Amino acid sequence: MNLQVVVNNNMLITYAYTGWPGCAHDSRVLRNSELFRQADQGRMFGQDKFIIGDSAYPIKRWLIAPYKMGGQMNDQKRIFNRRVSGMRQVVERVIGHVKCRFRRLQNVHLYSAEIISKIIICGCLLHNMCVFDGDNLEDFMVPDPDRNPDRFPQLHGNDRSGLDFRDRLTQML
Repeated sequence: MNLQVVVNNNMLITYAYTGWPGCAHDSRVLRNSELFRQADQGRMFGQDKFIIGDSAYPIKRWLIAPYKMGGQMNDQKRIFNRRVSGMRQVVERVIGHVKCRFRRLQNVHLYSAEIISKIIICGCLLHNMCVFDGDNLEDFMVPDPDRNPDRFPQLHGNDRSGLDFRDRLTQML
């Protein structure tokens, strides 16, 4: 089952959305989420507030993704991509922590999709409780070779305002 999360730099999950099959493209899942609807209508993020996604996501005013590795990559864009990649690692660490803390989430069988979704959301809530409590899981982390956020092509077009905003962010570095 697919899980999309938005996290902050303290590794707290601030938004979680699940219920789609694991084979669903991340961009499609996002487009069907309440986060997407609210953000696209300007109700989720204020001026100069945004989230960072991987290259499979469309660029929006509120969703910034790295530059594609083809085309015209200058040093400034490479630096931008490196910094965005560093920020995205927080999401990967959070997903790894949830999987390690609650290993049962990796193989939930014999339940309806609705129950599985509730179990996954509970895992996210419990993860946040562990973070608030100062629990450290780094010693128990097991790398997940199947987790590669750039494995999917982008399905949806970029917004011009998002592209312009990403260019402005790149200029500021």
